Amino acid sequence: MQEDLPITRVAIRYGLIFGLVSSIYGILLYVFQLETNPVLPYIAWIFLILAITQAIKDYRRQNQGFVSYGQGLGIGALTGAIIGLISGMLNTFYLQVIDNTPLQRIADVTRETLEKRGMSDEEIEKALEMSKSFQSPGLLFLFSVLGSILIGFILALIISAVLQRKRPTFE
Repeated sequence: MQEDLPITRVAIRYGLIFGLVSSIYGILLYVFQLETNPVLPYIAWIFLILAITQAIKDYRRQNQGFVSYGQGLGIGALTGAIIGLISGMLNTFYLQVIDNTPLQRIADVTRETLEKRGMSDEEIEKALEMSKSFQSPGLLFLFSVLGSILIGFILALIISAVLQRKRPTFE
């Protein structure tokens, strides 16, 4: 019986590559003041989908054309976690050390949105104070990593189901 390759090497490689790409994209959104655009931040999900798909395909290619559902799920979840770690570190560093004005712009857009909903000034201040408490470096990093792991796992459930190729039982 053929022994399968470990999944970690492929997941780390694609996690690092797409983590850097995702971080650069996020920082470019901050630099060009596009972080409040309702559509552009979700393009980072496309990077996550591409990373998981490419990692599973690469593993399958290296593993004689076979990848089980569990292996694909593991590769996808690990790739998502690494992307979350890399982009979480770099984006948090950028927002806390280099330029924190994107956080203020997000707060301003949130204030406008809440005012349009007809909330009172007291309610708006409470909401903004609460959201500000989630902007500490540790929580920004934690939510980035956890969000990437969760979304990566969900995407991996789907992508690995599509890309799986089981090794024949009797080879």
